[in-house]
Formats: sequence, structure tokens, C-alpha cells
Amino acid sequence: MIIGATKKAQPLFSALPSIEDKEYGQQFAQINPLFSWHANYINVNRKKVIILLNDQTLTPIILQDINAQKKKQLSKLIPEAIRIAFEIAGISSKKTDEYLKLAGDIQVTITSNRSVLGSVNLVAEELSDFRLNINQTINREVMTYFSNYIHSKLTKQGYFSSAEALREALNKSLEVLESVETEPYLIEKTWDYSKFSQVDTSKFSS
Repeated sequence: MIIGATKKAQPLFSALPSIEDKEYGQQFAQINPLFSWHANYINVNRKKVIILLNDQTLTPIILQDINAQKKKQLSKLIPEAIRIAFEIAGISSKKTDEYLKLAGDIQVTITSNRSVLGSVNLVAEELSDFRLNINQTINREVMTYFSNYIHSKLTKQGYFSSAEALREALNKSLEVLESVETEPYLIEKTWDYSKFSQVDTSKFSS
């Protein structure tokens, strides 16, 4: 599973392994949007609130009061939050188990999808006006609200909400596609600049 975090949010994910090959991370996210997420955060009463949206379905995850201690627990908190988000959408625990098993360990990279990032920032903007109960780390109530949120990106695809898009995506056979590594371009040198020194330029015009 890949999380594309904004530059601002990168420090919050420092306890998770990062992908050194950024190009590979972008390719993976492009061909496996169901197993890729984008993330940013806002400050609410000096507490950091992380917003995660799934690249394909815009399924929301809201993690609150992510301090230095909770940063170290994100590898467990995120899968736990995914279970809650999937449950909100009406996904069976069996299908959720299958998804998490296929998704594998979390790896962090840079953002790669401007459209999804734009949706994350729109949610962040609206969330900043909410009266959040910061005492709970995983805010189920707010996740339920945004699961039924009308995203223009999804309506263009024929979905009313992220919950509907998620149900449709998980109703199909799940698989993680491997990124295809392209061969590096090879340039064969066929020229010889040394021959230019043998050219008589005295008769050339200016």
C-alpha cells in the first residue's frame, strides 16, 4: 500500500518506510489506485489531524491528534481506520481482510495525482470548519459524513459517493499489478567530431 503525502505532511509519516524510487511509487499509484492513498493534514486546536483519501474511490480516513507518540503507531492505526472506513461503506470483514492482505505494508512517497490531492485539500478546507472531538484518534463520525460526500470526480464516473465507489471496486476480483520497468534509452554514438578539423573553411562565406 502506498501513501502519497504532501511535503508538509511527510514528517508525520517519518516512522513508516519510504520509497526511494519515486518514479516507481508514481507508477504503482497510477496502475493500482485502489491500493494507493493521498494524505495531508490540518491543525485543529494545535492538534494535527491527518486526512487520507483513496486514489480510486476517495474513501476517507480521518486520524486526529497525531503527536510524536502516535506517529510511531501509524502502521497499525491506518489499517484499523481502513477497516472502519470499509465497514461504514458496508464492506464485509472478509473482503476487507483480502484487501489489506493484498495491500501489504505501508510505504510513503510523494504525491502523484493532482486530482486526488485537490479532493484531499477540499476535504481539509471543509474539515477546518467542523467542531471535531479530538479525544478520539479515528473519527468515525466525520468519516461517515465524507463517505457520503458528493465528489464531482466521482459523479462524473457515475457514483453518488465514495462509499458507492468503494462497494463497486471491491465487488470485483482484487489484484495488485506490478509496475513495468522500462528499459533505459541507449544512444549509439555514430558521429566523429574530429573530422571537422580537416574541413577547409577558408572558402566558406560568413
